[in-house]
Amino acid sequence: MKKNHTDSIRARSLLHKKYLAIHARQSIQDVLELLANQDETLSILVTDADGKPLGCLNAELLLLYLMDGSIDELDSGEMPSGFAGKLSSPVAVLQLEKLVRLAPDDNLAIMLLRAREGSSEWLLVCDGDRIIGQVTINDLYLAAASLTLAGGEADLPFQKH
Repeated sequence: MKKNHTDSIRARSLLHKKYLAIHARQSIQDVLELLANQDETLSILVTDADGKPLGCLNAELLLLYLMDGSIDELDSGEMPSGFAGKLSSPVAVLQLEKLVRLAPDDNLAIMLLRAREGSSEWLLVCDGDRIIGQVTINDLYLAAASLTLAGGEADLPFQKH
């Protein structure tokens, strides 16, 4: 019986313990300030007051909300007049992207299947209701590519231990 080499790569081995999160009651301005200090990440985990994950907010959803009803002003080259007024709104008013969750022991095949369920740049790794980190889509790509190029028997140097 052929060994399933995707079993050698688990969510816990690709885990990022540092991730962006914001409470739903915080303001949209808080989100913009958080995103402004990031080099690459344009999506944030949104939690309730108890830290329970509610969804993912990405830059596209944020811009759609801020620009809603402002097409005429944008067409005329003006910054929308209502833009600044929306900054004090809580994150809770925004449409959030569905979260895709992984368990720490999910293997690469499961992670790749689960990645198709959402459009976020990361997947949330939870142990029950407790958030333990994220796995990025980029890490999944690198793991799959490395395993494929190695003929299914990769010793992956980028795995986190």
